[in-house]
This record gives sequence, structure tokens and C-alpha cells, in this order.
Amino acid sequence: MGALIVVVMACSSPKITPETQPTKPATGGSRLKERYYAAADGAEQTIGLFDSQRGENCGFVNAADNVVRCLPATATAQPAGFLDSACTQAVASYPSACAPTPPKYTVVSVAFSNTCYPAATHMFNVGVVVKPAPMMIYTNVGKMCTAQPADMTRDYYQTGQEIPATSFVAATEKQR
Repeated sequence: MGALIVVVMACSSPKITPETQPTKPATGGSRLKERYYAAADGAEQTIGLFDSQRGENCGFVNAADNVVRCLPATATAQPAGFLDSACTQAVASYPSACAPTPPKYTVVSVAFSNTCYPAATHMFNVGVVVKPAPMMIYTNVGKMCTAQPADMTRDYYQTGQEIPATSFVAATEKQR
């Protein structure tokens, strides 16, 4: 005859003591302000940072100058390729269904070869929407610029100037 074995396990939260108390939450500085949820019972939870000079939410990533900076945390257009067969006029795309609010930025991450650094994030302003929408988008593979059909469910935007990395607040990692 078979036996039935029942295993009962219980879980409990670890007891919080002064030694296990969570570290101090993020606090705002002169330009970066803490964003947080405030519960009706007084509890608070940090959710990010707000750049008061630029007027937008931001988060820390490795920027184009290989310095950790608080870069905008907003919807961005994706680099899509180029408008011309010489691959010189960069274009970004964004889902048409998300209009009429166009993105402010396009982001390009560039990996450093043969280094230990994380990819550098380059921020570009998004230019005007391309009208009429292009039928072909060109991609630069190796030294060849090749055409491919444009995705007609997306709007295409000219890529504006790169935003200097130094216009974003720099940070260094520290331990408490």
C-alpha cells in the first residue's frame, strides 16, 4: 500500500532590526528631485528622479562621454536607418498609433569594443516628421548602404543634433 506524504512549509518575512533596516532612500539634490509614491498611511516608495532644469524624469545610465548621467526616461524614437541611398540622413521611427504625441528623443547605444565599459548612450533631439512617409529606408551594413521597405505602421522623423552629454547631471556610485 502506498503512503501519502504531506510536506508543510511556511514562509515569513525576515524580522527587521536596526542592522537589517533598508538603507536610506534616494534624496533630491539641487537639480535632481526624488520622485516617489506616497501612500495614504504615510508609507513612501522611491520611483525615480526628476531633472528640474530639463523638466523631465530621468534615470542613471552610461552616457556618450562614458560618464554615468541622469538621462531622460521618456518614450524615444528608435533609430531606423537613413532616408538616402548614401546613408547620410539619419531617420528615427515611432509607432503611428502613438501619435499625436511625437517623441522628444532618439537614443543610440554604442558598444565600446575591447573595453570593460558598458555601452554609451547617445541622445539626439528628434526633428520634424518626414511627410510623405518614405517608401524605402536604407541601412548601412559594413560599407554598403542597402534599401529595405519602410514599415508603414510607423512615423519617421529626421534625427536632430546630438545633445551634449554634459547637459545631463553626472553621478558617481558610492556606498553607505
